[in-house]
Amino acid sequence: VTNQFASFGLTIDPSLSYTPQTGFPNITGNTLGNFSPSVSGPVTLKFASSLTAAGFNMVSNSSTYSFQALLGGVVIESFQSAVGSSSASNFYGFTGSNFDAIRINNLSGDSYLIDNVQLGVTSAVPEPATWAMMLLGLGFVGGSLRSRRRQRTAVSFG
Repeated sequence: VTNQFASFGLTIDPSLSYTPQTGFPNITGNTLGNFSPSVSGPVTLKFASSLTAAGFNMVSNSSTYSFQALLGGVVIESFQSAVGSSSASNFYGFTGSNFDAIRINNLSGDSYLIDNVQLGVTSAVPEPATWAMMLLGLGFVGGSLRSRRRQRTAVSFG
């Protein structure tokens, strides 16, 4: 599969096909699907780092699916839903918990399409540049306090 989401840190296991589709609400252009080649078991959307929100549009032939948010391979949150092919509100995902993967399990063995993957806010782990700026700021605050303390002790009342 050509993974249009690899630059966002998303990998899909096993790979889904990447083909143009038309005629479905919220599914346009190139989409991900399980039917060519056929993928019969669960598919996992794996993220490079933990997220607090992610979702996607999905259509199927009114089959029931299980959706699980995982963190380190452990199920954090899950739900089941019937996924149809004609509803414009077929948007599924998770928000509010830290997770690093979403497992989609097709309980009916039917074909489906996924499009418009949206990744939300990542967990609060500062990047190295953020750490450097924070340490530099703390250094300035410490230097400022030390300078004030020296100025106070140099003044004498007589």
